[in-house]
Amino acid sequence: MKPVSNVRRLAVVAATSLGIMVFASSPGYAVHTVPGGHGPTTSRPSTPITSQPSTPRASACLALADLRARSQSEVSRRITALDQLLARLGQAPDPFGANTAQQHVLEDTKSALSALGSKIQGGCYASRDSAVTDVRSIFTSYRVFALRMPQTRLLIAADDMGAARTRLGAISAELVTLSTAHANIQPDVAAMQAALAVSDTNLGNPPVLGSAVAAVLTINPGADPSTALASAKAAHHALEQAHQALANARASAQHAVSLLKAE
Repeated sequence: MKPVSNVRRLAVVAATSLGIMVFASSPGYAVHTVPGGHGPTTSRPSTPITSQPSTPRASACLALADLRARSQSEVSRRITALDQLLARLGQAPDPFGANTAQQHVLEDTKSALSALGSKIQGGCYASRDSAVTDVRSIFTSYRVFALRMPQTRLLIAADDMGAARTRLGAISAELVTLSTAHANIQPDVAAMQAALAVSDTNLGNPPVLGSAVAAVLTINPGADPSTALASAKAAHHALEQAHQALANARASAQHAVSLLKAE
């Protein structure tokens, strides 16, 4: 008897098993979105803060309206971005169990930035240079747009792919069982398994996250920028390879199912 119900169910699942986002992590924050993803916005580079000659005043607080206004704007922009990342991360699947740690990183960054913003707004600065030092740290000490944003986007992309990998793995197991009685689907089953193996090399296989993405999640704002960028590019390349492999696995599954339906 032909496994009609199983075939129909596999056809539906296989057709919807790959909605994946892959984000580039480059100096310009280029974003690549593949079917099923949600394109995030990018942020403009920040204009450097420079100090101006100033004469320290003993027991006097300078107004520094320009610096205080600039800091308020930049802190607010970063907190908004962190809130958006937290919201997206909270909605993402967590097949690798890495989301909670990244959420804590984002929340800690948000708290520290908020405290710094309050200090700059309400602090007493006797010289412009001392205020510039604090304002400059908004850009140099937290790296929200240069690190935390692409870092989190890469994790979310890996989460989506990991969920797809789990679904396709289940389909593969069922097709392997069916192939014992349907030799015509065995080439597709073999091709699907080979594609999943390529995905596992680059993405990992839940709950184990691949080394390239895992390495990116360990980068801190104080890391050498060139090293951080190289790590992010390696993770992006690994996710691209995994995405293609998962797409190939899905195509093989769909072809196998079409052969079963045609019998």
